[in-house]
Amino acid sequence: MLRKLLSLLSDSATYGASGLIGQLLSFLLLGVYSNYLSVPEYGVIGMLAIVTLLFGPLANLGMTNAIFRRYSMTKDPETRAAVLSTGLVSVLACSGMLLLVTLAAAEPIARVVVGDPDSTNLVRITLFSAAIGTIATVPRVVLRAARRVRIVALLNIAQILLTAGPTLWFVVV
Repeated sequence: MLRKLLSLLSDSATYGASGLIGQLLSFLLLGVYSNYLSVPEYGVIGMLAIVTLLFGPLANLGMTNAIFRRYSMTKDPETRAAVLSTGLVSVLACSGMLLLVTLAAAEPIARVVVGDPDSTNLVRITLFSAAIGTIATVPRVVLRAARRVRIVALLNIAQILLTAGPTLWFVVV
């Protein structure tokens, strides 16, 4: 029992550390944003972040939670492969359909969310990014269910670093 508790604490600490690194980087980027962006431009970034936050749950429809549960409940490799493939196809299909619909409505979304139809291309980039992020959650969920804590933490850190580079480039350049 104590061994399981210590294992859980270790896993929590690893996940927490990778999340803390992301929050720290976001905090450090705040200084860059405040130097290079005006208040309205920073507001646009905030509103586009809301678009991303709304896209994910609508696109995966709780499928990642279902994958985690079913994958954890079975030990049979064939069943686990079926859970993964079914979940991945489902998330791909839902994300693809939602992406098509939202891309077709990018200008009205830009008008309503950002308040500027000239931001349509930014909305499109945000939607593509949100779709990729939603699809990428499926392999991560399987890794979490398989208790590959360090791999998930490394993937989280890699994602943070890979998104920080283009973000800095877009803001500064």
